[in-house]
Amino acid sequence: MLILMLGSTDSQATAEKIVNLASASLSRGHKTIVFFNAESTKLLEPGRIEGFPGLLSRGARLLACVTSARETGLTSQGDLIEGAEMSSLGELVDLFEASDRTMFLG
Repeated sequence: MLILMLGSTDSQATAEKIVNLASASLSRGHKTIVFFNAESTKLLEPGRIEGFPGLLSRGARLLACVTSARETGLTSQGDLIEGAEMSSLGELVDLFEASDRTMFLG
């Protein structure tokens, strides 16, 4: 099953929900993708959220909307934690179509 999660705020509460829900999803063997949009792209700054590297090591994909990232000051792939990827709203549309479940967080 493909689980898609979308974050939109950079609050600590949003980050905690993402870590907890993605961890539970991965524990159940689900393919898990988190798409960070708007202010939530700031959560992908190195050293900001301790739980994100663990999600990546377990197979989750963490995607940052490239337009939102640029608007929040993250101008290149190097501005994100190692393993996170720049993405696009076009890819998000494809992920909506492919996902079995979608959650909006934040």
